[in-house]
Amino acid sequence: MALANAFPDASGKHVLLIRAAAADQDLPERLRERGAMVDELAAYATVEGPASSAERLAAALADVDLSAVVFASGSAVRGFIALGGSAALPAIVIGPRTARVARELGFRVIAEARAQSSEALVAAIDGALPLEENHHA
Repeated sequence: MALANAFPDASGKHVLLIRAAAADQDLPERLRERGAMVDELAAYATVEGPASSAERLAAALADVDLSAVVFASGSAVRGFIALGGSAALPAIVIGPRTARVARELGFRVIAEARAQSSEALVAAIDGALPLEENHHA
């Protein structure tokens, strides 16, 4: 919504949104509410849970030291489940939309990044799962 609200005067403006085929409708809807004429173009489609990743996911999930799963998009959450992952592990997510999808699919979200950036996601991971340092003499 911040992007849609950032337009100083959207009324009568023509806006072309080039984005993912599965993008949420809140941005174009808000722009239209503000009087913009919006055309949407799907520039790419996300492939959720490609079968070629199932074996690698199963191997990763076999790690007994795995403490949580980290998701940077709702499609990643859906793909994880489609490939045979389960909501048994807690989730750390990049933002509110990803958190909503994770919760809808049964995950317990233990941390959410304060901003949608890689730095904020790393900070959320560090806050939820502080790494222990092993000092061996």
